[in-house]
Amino acid sequence: MATNSSVKAIEMTSFNTTGLTTSYKVINANGLDEACFLLRITNASDVPVLISYDGSTDNDYLKNGEALQIPFQSNANPTYSLANIK
Repeated sequence: MATNSSVKAIEMTSFNTTGLTTSYKVINANGLDEACFLLRITNASDVPVLISYDGSTDNDYLKNGEALQIPFQSNANPTYSLANIK
């Protein structure tokens, strides 16, 4: 039997960076229905932003005008295993 893999994109979310203070801004308050194999964050503002995956730890720094793309699946080990973020 053939394996069927499909991908469903989630809706883009955005917010105004002028509202950022010393606390983190939640990107998707409702969470995700499934784990993601790819995460892309684009900073279209004119200021750099800090990114946290748990809401308390600085994990990434994104300069203004840059994008961060993390393909979790390509980090799976051993081969044919899954590596997703939820």
